[in-house]
Amino acid sequence: MTATLTPPAQRPARKLPGLLPRLNRQSVEKRSDAYLDIDWDDPELQIGPDDPRCGLFEFDPLAATEWYRSQSPEVQQRVGLHRICSAFKVGMQFENLLQRGLLSYAFRLPNGAPEYRYLHHEIIEESQHSLMFQELVNRSGMPVHGMPLWLRTTATVMVPVFQRLLPEQFFILVLGGEDPVDYLQRRQLREGTTHPLIEQIMKIHITEEARHIAFARTYLKDLVPRLGRFRRLMLSIRTPIVLWIKIGRAHV
Repeated sequence: MTATLTPPAQRPARKLPGLLPRLNRQSVEKRSDAYLDIDWDDPELQIGPDDPRCGLFEFDPLAATEWYRSQSPEVQQRVGLHRICSAFKVGMQFENLLQRGLLSYAFRLPNGAPEYRYLHHEIIEESQHSLMFQELVNRSGMPVHGMPLWLRTTATVMVPVFQRLLPEQFFILVLGGEDPVDYLQRRQLREGTTHPLIEQIMKIHITEEARHIAFARTYLKDLVPRLGRFRRLMLSIRTPIVLWIKIGRAHV
């Protein structure tokens, strides 16, 4: 049992060393700053409850309901803005939790560990995303709170423990948060129009999240096949529950 709980820092990496140099290079060459790359004072980027550019995305299920269609344009705008700000608030909280886990991971790495540099690139990028998300929420005037209080309280305690004892479950949680958001944001940019500030934030987020997703997927491809049979079984049982909490309950 002791061997199955060996932290990832002590496990021989296989696929990661080939990926990390490329991720590190891109993190330097294709990085963004929340306050240098977005002109928050540009009149075109101002946002608020009365902005006509803030309706629901066309593929949002709520947009197809008779209730939404029967509302005045003003109500539709407020509903759409509240929905996107709520998602960004949850995103900010998720980025915060992700950083806690990655910092816990990096803290235990020995000198010369190839993951160390990339982990901090990702942590820095997640901080920039948090700044963008929260700045948008602040400027919108929407009273959103994000995750339920019980989930925020539990997750802040459990995420670092998860990463330490069950790294495979931690990175499943990471992908459970990042992959759906990446899909939805790409679809919105491809299929619809939205407020230019929201569009700009999404483009920055998509570019950098592609690296984060690549790291998490490669880490799991490296780690999971080397887990014991019992640990893989427990992973298969826990994963639907963890993803239900993350994807379903986090947005309630």
